[in-house]
Amino acid sequence: DPFDRYFQTSEWIAALDASLSYFAAYSRTLSQSKNVGDLFAEFTEMEIRRRYAQDAEETHLHPDHHDDIAWVCHLHNFFPSNLIDDAKSLIIDGEDNHPAAGSSNEIEAAKFAIRITLHLRCLKKCIEEFRERCSSIVDPRSNRWYDQDDCVSFRTTQKADDAILVIGGIQTTRLPRVGTDIDLRGRTFFRGSLPTKASPRMTSFRKGTNSNTVSDLAIVIDPSEVYVTRPKRGDPNRCTVLAAIPLRTVVASATEGALLHVAIRRQENVAATQNENNIVKNGKMTLRFESNATSLVVKECLDNYCSAYRSRIASEIDDMLQKLMSEGSQPKSPDPENQEEWADFQGA
Repeated sequence: DPFDRYFQTSEWIAALDASLSYFAAYSRTLSQSKNVGDLFAEFTEMEIRRRYAQDAEETHLHPDHHDDIAWVCHLHNFFPSNLIDDAKSLIIDGEDNHPAAGSSNEIEAAKFAIRITLHLRCLKKCIEEFRERCSSIVDPRSNRWYDQDDCVSFRTTQKADDAILVIGGIQTTRLPRVGTDIDLRGRTFFRGSLPTKASPRMTSFRKGTNSNTVSDLAIVIDPSEVYVTRPKRGDPNRCTVLAAIPLRTVVASATEGALLHVAIRRQENVAATQNENNIVKNGKMTLRFESNATSLVVKECLDNYCSAYRSRIASEIDDMLQKLMSEGSQPKSPDPENQEEWADFQGA
């Protein structure tokens, strides 16, 4: 239809695509900088979580999926009038730190590039949703709108897509709650205990092995989370969750003899039972294993899972940035024929 063709050749949309492509390319360059390195993924996650939040209304739109959580970005929260007291919302202080000036402070430049890229991407998503809505309700027989009030309303709410959910480490399906049971079959787990407990006979377990040895805790390492659990009596394959720790919050790990220390950021994201609240304390979790060798094996396993997780996130970020770069790589010019069709469409 004329509206859709005009939209595709709009100079304003072309300018938005070009800007988005520029900042996506700038972000990708900074992501490969030695001074930024792995921090880029962390900055991107922080910015996503600053912009996107759980939305109760969207979550309850699908009652059949009561465990699914909707995350959205309300673009109107970033209107200039709402940020009048926040000078750092979209710019960097000082002319020397502006991206176009070739900032020497690549850390601050990376934060800026991520912020403006996600802002423009969200705006583009909202415009695309408006375009699809308008194009789908045009009556081809009369060139007039169905439900005009809904059509001409520009929605400033963008629901997080798969790329945002993965990069932001956002869980759309609720994790097993503390106190619930999980099945150990098909998972990587190890037997251990808290350091304050005595160290009885304990054997580390890997996926697919069995033993009659019983110990205080079972540490389950999944591709995205770590669970500290207590085995259930009478069923060696069932455990009760005492703490759930997202891998993205794991900063580093180190061994001290039979002890394994795990540094965790943003402790508020770690769920733990009240009677076991010393599992994670002051951003650190310490567990005891059967021997020094077992502790090293658990550390190696945890490090491998964390490395694989970070590599997956870095790949997702790079794919997203390359896609945004390609969208603005071929600027479009207005077609005179489409201009005439749009004038006819407005007068219809």
